[in-house]
Amino acid sequence: MLFVNLPLKSDVPLVAPMASCCNCGPTSELRPVPTDLRRMPLLGLAGAEIRVELPFPYCETCSITARRRRPTALGVIAIACLLAIALGLGWMMSRLQVSEDATTFVVAPAIVMVSLGLVLAFYRLRRKFSNQTSYYQPVVLKNTGHRWPADITGLELGFTNSAYASAFAAANEHAVSTGKLKVSVA
Repeated sequence: MLFVNLPLKSDVPLVAPMASCCNCGPTSELRPVPTDLRRMPLLGLAGAEIRVELPFPYCETCSITARRRRPTALGVIAIACLLAIALGLGWMMSRLQVSEDATTFVVAPAIVMVSLGLVLAFYRLRRKFSNQTSYYQPVVLKNTGHRWPADITGLELGFTNSAYASAFAAANEHAVSTGKLKVSVA
């Protein structure tokens, strides 16, 4: 897999406002935490993974969310497949006697559905704390602008906290007006 980890090639510096936590909002004792933002074009099947690391302010409670990336569809499917294989091996080791047709048309689909259900339930149970806007990273790298060969010339960032998104856009008004930065609510 090819990784692109280049600094933003722009004459416009980005500023992260430190007045509030980028996840839960106004709190005290904020510290900048480098947030590793990644984007996989075409679901990771083609192209390169794009990685940008930017420092955003987090409170103590929300600082762990800086490392929690959102699960991707391919990741959920991969985990469900691994769980289905483990459940299938468990079924084979149990030595329960059923016909081959029953195994093919009943047991195998049931194992796949149970594993997919368990994985989806696992991710559904991940809940944000009291006033957090997201259990995962509150900042999403939605898109990047490029110039050949791999110079990142622009960013589109999505924030789960709309108040922080507005503050970030206001602090980086020059970058937004020149088209180097686009800020939206995720």
